[in-house]
Amino acid sequence: MSQIEQVLAVARSLELKGLEPSVALIKANLAQSVPMPVIIKGLTQFKQLSHSDKAKLVAPISEDPETDEPSELDALRQRVALLETLCDNLNERLKTLEEAKH
Repeated sequence: MSQIEQVLAVARSLELKGLEPSVALIKANLAQSVPMPVIIKGLTQFKQLSHSDKAKLVAPISEDPETDEPSELDALRQRVALLETLCDNLNERLKTLEEAKH
């Protein structure tokens, strides 16, 4: 997919979400860095398209956030469990050191 096609696809995606495509919104939603003149040119082209031409545009492929969320949540749970274990170990070491001091 060319850079212009990427810009057009993102603009279409934004429009489908009920947002007015703008340079800033397009730039923020692009998966890859695209030069500003290309974004401006793509937005200009998008605004000149008819409704039927806009409907033919391919929406950018994005990962489903619902499928990513459980794995991210599981990873965070594992990390919390590890941190709790480390904290318990440190508390035990501290307790041992304090008892040895007295």
